[in-house]
Amino acid sequence: MAGWRGRPGFRTVLNFVACVLGVVSPCLGAVGRHTMGECVDRQGRAQRCMPEFENAAFNKLVVATNTCGDPPIEYCLQTGVTGVTKSCHMCDSSNPRLTHPPRYLTDFNNDDNTTWWQSETMLQGVQYPNEVNITLSLGKSFDITYVRLKFHTSRPESFAIYKRTTEDGEWIPYQYYSGSCRSTFQKINRGVITNRDETEAICTDEFSDISPLTGGNVAFSTLEGRPSAYNFDNSLTLQDFVTATDIRVTLNRINSFGDEVFRDPKVLKSYYYAISDFAVGGRCKCNGHAASCEANVNTGGGGARLICVCEHNTAGVDCDRCLPMFNDRPWGRATASDSHECQACNCNNLADSCEFDSDLYRRTGHGGRCIGCRQNTAGPNCERCLEYYYRAQQSDPCQPCNCNPLGSIQQQCDPLGRCQCKPGVGGDKCDRCQDGHFGLSEAGCRQCSCDSAGTVNNAGACDQVTGQCQCKQNVEGPRCDRCKPGYFNLDSTNPSGCISCFCYGHSAKCAVASGYAASVISTPFTTGQRGWTGEDRFGNEREIRWTQVGENLGATADSQEPIYFVAPAEYLGNQRLSYGQTLTFKLRVDPEDVRLSAEDIVLEGNGIRLSAAMTAQQNPMPRRVNQEYSFRLHEDPSLGWNQRLTSFDFNRLLSNLTSVKIRGTYTDRGRGFLDDVRLNTAVRSGAQPAASWVEVCECPEGLTGQFCEQVVPGYKQENPQLGPFSPVEQCFCNGHSASCDTVTGECSCQHNTEGIYCERCLKGYYGDATQGTPNDCQPCPCPNQAPCDLAPNGEVVCTSCTEGYIGDRCERCMDGYYGDPIGQYGQPRPCQRCICSGNIDENAVGNCNSITGECLKCVYFTTGTACERCLPGYYGDATSFPKPPCKPCNCYQFGTQAGGECDQNTGQCPCLSNVVGLQCDRCVDGYWNINSGSGCEVCDCDTTGSLDTSCELNSGQCQCKPGVGGRRCEKCLANHYGFSTSGCTACDCDPRGSLSLQCDEFGSCPCREGVVGDKCDACKENYYDVARGCIECPACYGLVQDKVDDHREKLRQLRDLINNVGVNPDLINDQKFEERLKQVEELAKDLLNEARKAAGGAGINADSLREALDALRDKVNEIEKAKNNAQATTNDAKVKVQDADETIRRIQDKLREANNYLGNEGKQALDEAEQAAANFGQGSREMQELAEQAKALANDQTEDAQAIEDTANQALQTSKDALKAVRDALAGQGDIANKRIPDLERKLQDAEEQLDKVNREAADALANAEASADRATKILANAQARQPNIDVDDLKRQTAAIKDEAENSLLPDLAKLEADNRQTVNDINDNYDAAEQLLKDAQDKQDVIDQLLARADAANDKAEQAEEKGRETLGEAQKTLEYLSNFEAKVQESKAKADEALGKEAEIRRIIDEAVSTTDQAEAALGSADSDARTAKKTAEQAKQIAEGAAADAKQVKEDAATIYDQATAVNNNADELKGDVDSAENTFNQKKRQADDDETRVNAAMDAANDAQRKADVAMAKVQGTLDRVNKILEQLDRFSGGGGVDEGRLRAVQAEYDRIKGELDPDAINAIINNLRIDARAQGRLLAYYETLRGDVMSEIRNLEEILRSLPDGCFRPQKIEQL
Repeated sequence: MAGWRGRPGFRTVLNFVACVLGVVSPCLGAVGRHTMGECVDRQGRAQRCMPEFENAAFNKLVVATNTCGDPPIEYCLQTGVTGVTKSCHMCDSSNPRLTHPPRYLTDFNNDDNTTWWQSETMLQGVQYPNEVNITLSLGKSFDITYVRLKFHTSRPESFAIYKRTTEDGEWIPYQYYSGSCRSTFQKINRGVITNRDETEAICTDEFSDISPLTGGNVAFSTLEGRPSAYNFDNSLTLQDFVTATDIRVTLNRINSFGDEVFRDPKVLKSYYYAISDFAVGGRCKCNGHAASCEANVNTGGGGARLICVCEHNTAGVDCDRCLPMFNDRPWGRATASDSHECQACNCNNLADSCEFDSDLYRRTGHGGRCIGCRQNTAGPNCERCLEYYYRAQQSDPCQPCNCNPLGSIQQQCDPLGRCQCKPGVGGDKCDRCQDGHFGLSEAGCRQCSCDSAGTVNNAGACDQVTGQCQCKQNVEGPRCDRCKPGYFNLDSTNPSGCISCFCYGHSAKCAVASGYAASVISTPFTTGQRGWTGEDRFGNEREIRWTQVGENLGATADSQEPIYFVAPAEYLGNQRLSYGQTLTFKLRVDPEDVRLSAEDIVLEGNGIRLSAAMTAQQNPMPRRVNQEYSFRLHEDPSLGWNQRLTSFDFNRLLSNLTSVKIRGTYTDRGRGFLDDVRLNTAVRSGAQPAASWVEVCECPEGLTGQFCEQVVPGYKQENPQLGPFSPVEQCFCNGHSASCDTVTGECSCQHNTEGIYCERCLKGYYGDATQGTPNDCQPCPCPNQAPCDLAPNGEVVCTSCTEGYIGDRCERCMDGYYGDPIGQYGQPRPCQRCICSGNIDENAVGNCNSITGECLKCVYFTTGTACERCLPGYYGDATSFPKPPCKPCNCYQFGTQAGGECDQNTGQCPCLSNVVGLQCDRCVDGYWNINSGSGCEVCDCDTTGSLDTSCELNSGQCQCKPGVGGRRCEKCLANHYGFSTSGCTACDCDPRGSLSLQCDEFGSCPCREGVVGDKCDACKENYYDVARGCIECPACYGLVQDKVDDHREKLRQLRDLINNVGVNPDLINDQKFEERLKQVEELAKDLLNEARKAAGGAGINADSLREALDALRDKVNEIEKAKNNAQATTNDAKVKVQDADETIRRIQDKLREANNYLGNEGKQALDEAEQAAANFGQGSREMQELAEQAKALANDQTEDAQAIEDTANQALQTSKDALKAVRDALAGQGDIANKRIPDLERKLQDAEEQLDKVNREAADALANAEASADRATKILANAQARQPNIDVDDLKRQTAAIKDEAENSLLPDLAKLEADNRQTVNDINDNYDAAEQLLKDAQDKQDVIDQLLARADAANDKAEQAEEKGRETLGEAQKTLEYLSNFEAKVQESKAKADEALGKEAEIRRIIDEAVSTTDQAEAALGSADSDARTAKKTAEQAKQIAEGAAADAKQVKEDAATIYDQATAVNNNADELKGDVDSAENTFNQKKRQADDDETRVNAAMDAANDAQRKADVAMAKVQGTLDRVNKILEQLDRFSGGGGVDEGRLRAVQAEYDRIKGELDPDAINAIINNLRIDARAQGRLLAYYETLRGDVMSEIRNLEEILRSLPDGCFRPQKIEQL
């Protein structure tokens, strides 16, 4: 049913429903500044308006594809109960009471009179895949807000809603409903609408349940869940999406209970579709331009249809266009911010309608284009005349143009009525020819076609009838458009038209040269004379001067003889490029009584003198004012030059201009002033303007160049005196040259000839050069091109051998030289002086082999091919001076290896183990007994008990610390204990109470019966008089003591249980919790029963018992305090132990780095040196010994690093032993622990200092190892730098120096480091014995240490494998990659620890809530517990803040780890590249050298990346360690929570404020999840704490009972001292 129209307030209800369903438009209309029905505001401005929101489906036509009743059918009501008799009815379309047509979907109904549409039943086949369609026609476009269906039966299992926007348009899905979305509609269930497709129809199972069986609603909102719904006005997509003219509901599958499978007809009759109400909420679509819609009978189709009552100058059924005269702006949908009112067009009252032009709107901001302009007008606004009309003023009427059709291009004229004429046609109406044209016709007027530059006076005119042109002197052609032969550069400024070719007289063919630009040689005289001088007409020098005021040159005549201004060198020389150009200047004279001459301007050059009067070429008469003068440098007679020259002579004059003179004075004692001289010329340049007067010539044979000024190779000048004007001829060179000097004719000889004409052979050649063949001269068969001659017998004999050669043809080397001049033994080699390093007798003969150069007679204990090294048993630089250079080794026989020889560079003997010195004559520090013949023995002093590592040289006795004994100082003396770095401490046992004077490892003496104390110096409870050995008290005290001991044990059990609850706040399972509660309950009951029994006993002194109970109460309080203090101390020690573990780990890392560096970097460099020696000196025993010594050095360093690593492993084992010892120690008596804690703290401090020392020494060891590797690398660099002439001695000296330094400095340092580290390990072993609870994290770190040790073993393996030649670099890269890979695991472990720290946040939050919820309860039971709880809350919230900071640190750790992983990947890539480089290293030495350089660079990069990774690892571990420290502090503060104390409410509020601030900085979703978990934990913990309070109350009750027992004791018993503390 759809009967809302007519009900009171139904529009309000519709708007409310629309808002609830998430629709934007109705809500905005309800809360805006105006109602939707007002299309103008109070000021008369247009605003958005909309029709009323309504049920658009009311009484609208609905068509269903299936309706029951025709024929009549029976249907049954569904009850949902199987087997129950169903109520059945008839559907009959012929009976008004039994019919259910589609019109009932949209009629007016109410609950008292329900009507519905109904389909046939499942019995008639209405079920999937057969579907039923219900189509609602709205009659017009509506903006749909929602679609609501109310089902009379259960809602279908699958159905869909569609819409369309035109009567014949396609159906577009709105929404799918199905319990099987994927199989029915191929959609996922409850998908999410995204911005990518906001019109997507999604599928949901929200309304697909079979219940309710009747009355179920389905409401679909068109905009709900659409991302742009709240920006609806700006979303064209959603505006189109909500628009519909028809709505269709497709019913696909009936919901059933599954009983239809039995095909029971009555069951099938109970399944059908029935809908009682079909409502569509929306507005009549008017695009915001109408407040209502009304029926219009003139729309066609035979019936009234809705249309909008449009405002805002709009029209159309949906107000979707502007009125005919209101299209000046584009139509648009009205919005809340812009009504988009249609604007009137401006047609100047000359049109009645217009249309919108988008292009015009973009260009002008007005889109109205007028239609049907009047009075011969046109244009968008009728603002201009029609074509072929014009008007001068806008107010004038448009007039016809009347253009001449014969002479006009078109009939349109300009605003003044002037027509556009054809070529050559003129006149306003194009009715006559222009000047230079003739013959008006259809084609216009023909042009004369004369080149104006070539016609007389540049007129370009022709005869009006024939069109004949009149050419200039040097121009020809019908159009006067080309130069005559021998001329070029047709120029309008040239009166003759063209310029004569110059070409130095060799050619008459030339053209304009490209690449020249106009230029000027000028003198403005702003700074001085600029090289200008003065002369008279006889050439005598005359004075001229520069005037600063006028900035010009002045000349004053002292007679009638004129003075000339003479130009400087820049105006002289070759000035041919000024031909045809002008020389200009400014001149003024005084007085004006001027007498001119024929030589006022004079040019001289090449024997030609040319002059002219000052007034020639139409220049003015000189006067007192400055006037400009211009002289054209051309031979034209009209220019007034006094000598008639040809063009060639004028160019010849300019080609070597020697003088330019300008007359300055014209009267007796007259004055003249010259200024601004300018000579126009040309320069090579691509700039503009171009210099078109420069020629390029076409040269004859033998000449070339731009002006034919150069001679072609193979030619020379016939008359050199004429210079470039001379003709040329070919060269004569006897056939031995193709060219000669162009002036002298001297040939450039070839074929081993010389002479002007190549007429003789060169020195070193013989033959007749005049034969004219290339083989005239043959080379002499003598080395070094020595000269030769022909002997009479026809043989060639060398006449002069060079130094070092002998023989008729210089074919042998002299004594003292070696070589093979003529190649008797292979390739020819020149004779060279023998090189024997100065270690021969110069007076001897045959010192070296004349062929190979090998030295044969070495002296001074030297040997080698060049006497370059010492004999075995000697050392030194055999090549040095003075002589002899070699010295004997003198190795000490007991310290030197058997048969060993010293290093021939350094003299270092090969020492036995632990022996040092150049001659191997002393032991390493810490060793002794050099004369054993097998090396020195280690002192092996215990690093903990000895003062240092040295010992007595004969006995080996170490120097012990106080209280320490043994040869190695490895144990305490008798009656001492505490073996540590400070020695041993005396037991000091009290002999009165001790069974023995020897104490145990903790300093505790064995006490007699009844005696207690570390020194056995006190009596225990119920004993007295320690001086007499502690006598037992009377028996009555024993009864009480037994009971007290029992109570103590049960109280201890109760305290342990409660402490376990407090320390471990995690929730336990119910069974375990119940068992512990029963234990506590049984314990409390036992205490109560025994207390009652004790109260009923006789013979007990009440005062004594009261005192005992007071002491017991005090003891309980002291136990609490001791527990808190012990817990705090434990936490502090825990942090220190963690620091110690971290320090150990870092020591191990640095030791491994040193080991890796020595085992890889240093060994790699030494192996490369060994490889280089093998490649280029396989026969050199010295190089092999050098490599073996270097390798031995690297092995020694590797073994030392391994020893350090073993020491670190020993430290690890010691830590494990310490952990076990701590557990045993802390299981003892509480008073011993309390007394030992200060001592343990002191020892822990000692351990930390020792660890710091080890850390520093490990760093020093690493630095020394790196320095050693660098020096070893330098060996390789030196070896490579000297190849192929390897300086073995120098290489040996460097290696020996490094080896000596390593043995003297690095190895002792490493030994010392090992000894100190052993001392530190022993200290740790002693100091950690009493800290078991503080090392509960040690087991976690055990895995880390194991991994580190495994990596160290792997590194050692790689060092051993690195001995394989050619694989060093690859091994290093692989090791680096493995290190970084393990580092990633290490970072992940750190992240896990940080996450574990974050996990404790739940404990913190639970305890906070627990403290708040139980404060009131605890206040009644514990008195001051309220204050304690608040203090605990503050502490807990501070702990929460720290834990949250730890979370941020953990996140940073993760980011750092990701960065390091990327770097590790880059290193892996480098490793792959290095492998390829190593594989290719088996080629030539040059390739190996380049490969080694490349590998070294890449390894350095890898090491840099590894160092960077290590640095970031240290930062990450520091952050994690900081997090763990914070968490330990949190646990410490939480432990204090159980100790009692007051709570400051002000501080509690401050903590709460800080908590709120931190909470705002955290992720709300994560906090909410944590809070929910905390609430659950808090409730469980609250129950546990409440039970704990109950138990504590019971204990307090038991104490009160004991007080009653105390009061009931008899007075006969007494006690000499108080019960000792628990």
